[in-house]
Amino acid sequence: MQRNLSPVSVSSQTGRSHSLPTLETRTDLGVRPLKHYRIVLPFLCLFFLSVTGRADELVPINWNDEQLEWHSYQAGVDKLHKTGGVGMLVLYADWCPTCKAYGKLFREESVVSSLDGVVLIRVDVDKNIGLSNQYDIDGDYVPRTFALDSEARIIQSLDPQTEQFSYFLPVSKPDYVVSFAEKLKRLKTEPGSMQLTALE
Repeated sequence: MQRNLSPVSVSSQTGRSHSLPTLETRTDLGVRPLKHYRIVLPFLCLFFLSVTGRADELVPINWNDEQLEWHSYQAGVDKLHKTGGVGMLVLYADWCPTCKAYGKLFREESVVSSLDGVVLIRVDVDKNIGLSNQYDIDGDYVPRTFALDSEARIIQSLDPQTEQFSYFLPVSKPDYVVSFAEKLKRLKTEPGSMQLTALE
């Protein structure tokens, strides 16, 4: 069964709340009340629930670094300037389940081959708040994917997949990323068709 994964708001990402089980003792069977455990057990439960509930959030996303050459923001912008190429900028967060599903798409062979010749840039929004704010054009959701020209300006010509989140590519199948990459590479050969936005 496929989950419906959609963009996740960065600002609304708070912790999880858990209800604790009630500890009941049976005095009618001769079992002694667990007075001390009644105090300690809720704290232990809370600790284990918080650790196990967040364990997956702490695991970094596998973006297929073995087959794809990802760059930090500045290194990617420098490569765009140097090569005159086009780039794909992905803003993500390791705690985001939609980002984790998005990362899996980059292990698909069709996606890997379609990204040949595209400068790939990856930005963790939690570690780069300033960059996240800079690219907060239609919201602070993740993942956000931007097409960049050789001057690191946003290419607006690519059709958004959703109205509300213009820079969100659906994570349900690799075709969206493949189509994005193909359109991006076509624009490189037809630069006159680009609608550009320079960020300040």
